[in-house]
Amino acid sequence: MHRHILFFPILWFAPVVHSQVVTPLIGLVTPSQVDVGRPAFDLTIDGSGFAQGTVVNWSGTPLSTTFRRAERLIAAVPGNLIVASDAFNLTVTNPGGAVSSPSVFKVQPILTSIYPNSVPLGSPDVTFAATGVGFSPGASLILIGGTSVFGSTSTYVSPTEIQCAVPAALFSAALSILVSVANPSGTRSGEVALSIGNAITIGSVSPSHFTAGVSGVTLTVNGVGFLPGAVVRWLYAYPGAVVETLKTVFVSSTQLQAAVTADQLASPAGVSIRVDNPDGNVSNGLDTDVNSPVADLLSISPDSAVAGAPGFTLTVNGTGFLPNARLMLGITPLPTTYVTATQLTASVPPSAIYYPGKATVSVFDLFNGMPSNQAAFTIAPWIPTVASVVNAASSLPNSAPGSLVSIYGFDFAYLTHIYGLPPNVYPLDVLSATINGKQSPALYFGQNQINAQVPFETQPGTAVLVVTVNGVKSVPASFQVNPTAPGVFTLAQSNHAVAQNNADGKLNSPQFPAKPGDYIIAYLTGQGVVDNPVATGAPTPAAPLSRPLAAVQAKIGGLPAQVSFAGLAPGFIGLLQVNLMIPDVPAGDLPLEVSIGGVSATVTLVSVGGK
Repeated sequence: MHRHILFFPILWFAPVVHSQVVTPLIGLVTPSQVDVGRPAFDLTIDGSGFAQGTVVNWSGTPLSTTFRRAERLIAAVPGNLIVASDAFNLTVTNPGGAVSSPSVFKVQPILTSIYPNSVPLGSPDVTFAATGVGFSPGASLILIGGTSVFGSTSTYVSPTEIQCAVPAALFSAALSILVSVANPSGTRSGEVALSIGNAITIGSVSPSHFTAGVSGVTLTVNGVGFLPGAVVRWLYAYPGAVVETLKTVFVSSTQLQAAVTADQLASPAGVSIRVDNPDGNVSNGLDTDVNSPVADLLSISPDSAVAGAPGFTLTVNGTGFLPNARLMLGITPLPTTYVTATQLTASVPPSAIYYPGKATVSVFDLFNGMPSNQAAFTIAPWIPTVASVVNAASSLPNSAPGSLVSIYGFDFAYLTHIYGLPPNVYPLDVLSATINGKQSPALYFGQNQINAQVPFETQPGTAVLVVTVNGVKSVPASFQVNPTAPGVFTLAQSNHAVAQNNADGKLNSPQFPAKPGDYIIAYLTGQGVVDNPVATGAPTPAAPLSRPLAAVQAKIGGLPAQVSFAGLAPGFIGLLQVNLMIPDVPAGDLPLEVSIGGVSATVTLVSVGGK
């Protein structure tokens, strides 16, 4: 005896949470600062406690804010707020009035050049002129060389120029100097290069940061002292890392271009950029990084599936996807294919969508361990559909109380369950069929077929069948129930009756015929009410025997065949056993005619041998 073990999902009940004021928190702001005069841009704020209606404020000015999720907001910063280089306070206000602590956002001045940008060794005091945008009164020129930081007294000329005098002591040795402008508010420009002696200096690189997972990019290196044949070096900031040489194009003594490959951007890392001249001089190192972007999921297709359906391909669109990204359906990792930084696909197996309910799709970054936002995914229950109800033996649209029927349709089950005798009862809240509201015992459940018994209690007339799968009911289907509806079971792909030779116990067939005077046992269904009632769905007992109330008659080869017994087969459900004597007929495959209560079954064949 086989035991069917069924697994069901554990249902978790969330505790009751009382309403409370949630104070939002600003975590990461992207970008963290911008140059003065920049056009309008979108500001991404990651944090916690955000809600629909949360507003980002720019030093008290509310910004147009888009709620993405409880951990992310997108705020539109108009260009008229970026006209002054200053430090601004960002805050977040929730609909309930709770306000976050401020986060400082800097609009930095732009330093475009200094003059002179190179100084010979041993020079006397030099007055430098710095030009750019967004300088404030009190701005100062900052010179960084080696490990020293030199602050100088600067003279404010205009928002686009400051001047400062640098003492001769700074020009006593070859140095790589980086120069920037600092405003009193704490905002600070980018850096430009100053070369002392024959030193080479990197002042800036563009882009200033890299994103992991993107294809190769062109890096522009700005500075002074570059010679034809100079090469750009790529140094990872971890011990033992190999220094990689980038394919470099010499543009001028103040600019180089280099190719950064997809391999170098494959993983997040700290990086330093350096320039080596062919004469052996080496520049300062300019630190940058390859950032691991936080994946942002924008759409999924499809966004629903039918529980138990075949597997399918899930496509996810968004931003910040890396080659090692993994799609998750709930807590189930899916086999994921990286298409681009904005698209992933995954194979969803049937096991991941077996149970109906609500799920989520997210992207998990194996590098930074950060999950993306979640998209809702619905696993809908399949809807069973009944197409027809027929006699299980004859396949005709007639049945009788206690008889076996085949129910054909769609989406009954995606796993086939065949039950032994007595049948293992399948949980009725998962798969069931009822006729006139009475449970109809099932002997077989398949995706498109159910074999069941019409309850003995069913009255002749129009009956109503409903199939329920995972709590979802089919549209009621009507079929006819008659007092009797005989049907003879036949061998597969033939019209030969399923009959057993009583003499040798073999299955009646042309190879094993029965002789005149021998008995055969034929199997039918549709006998109707019996004299000794048997509970619906219960195997027939051996005693007392249960015979149909309607008369059973038979002919073989056109001659009457004596019926020695007609009754429910002991140990079976809804199966009629008819014992017949072969009359004096010629050999061959001869027609078998059976009627119950005057209703004839479809004619089948039995095999008769010679005397």
